[in-house]
Amino acid sequence: MKRIAHALLFSLICFMQSNVRAGMIVHFRPEEPIHMQSLTGKTYDFDLDFNGVIDFILRSDGATFDTVPQDQNSILSIPDAPPDLGAKILPLQAGYEIGSSPSSPAEWVDPSTTPMFSSCMDVGCIGLWLPQNGTHEGYFGVQFEIEDAMHYGWVYLDNTFAGLGGGDIIEWAYQSEAGVPIFAGAIPEPTTLTLFGAGVIALTLTRRKKRIR
Repeated sequence: MKRIAHALLFSLICFMQSNVRAGMIVHFRPEEPIHMQSLTGKTYDFDLDFNGVIDFILRSDGATFDTVPQDQNSILSIPDAPPDLGAKILPLQAGYEIGSSPSSPAEWVDPSTTPMFSSCMDVGCIGLWLPQNGTHEGYFGVQFEIEDAMHYGWVYLDNTFAGLGGGDIIEWAYQSEAGVPIFAGAIPEPTTLTLFGAGVIALTLTRRKKRIR
């Protein structure tokens, strides 16, 4: 039991040191997904860190699902070939590193661009989030400002309703420390309180055992 207690306390120290170096991952999963499918048109002011500043505006009009980044914020996308001025948001696999220098062909596109998830008209669908291509569900990378400093995060989207112009935002996370990359799908490690509490319990049990003897 004593070894367990020491191991827990050692883990706590390592955890605190690693968080000082690399920041903390902040994770949100609302009770109900953010539903963006609408035949009549719908917008959603997406505030990733709930600080009262809108980071992205999500839009669905029954055919097209896209987003309007605010200020200098951006989404990892693949720019359309000239003369087109748009961009297609890139679905990411779990573990993809989201940071200042993304792997090709992904780019942090100009915020003036309106990155698109999918668009379906009578003649067919375009975009990288299409059920018929098996890529309707996954992560997309974001960079957004908090107090004038850039932070990196991921958002999980289920775009099952691409043919009706939208899907569901399930959850998202971001790095609390500016400039620190995040891996798609990464969530917070056990909290300091949990580790500390486990260590205290283990030490208490060890002392009680000694007194009983």
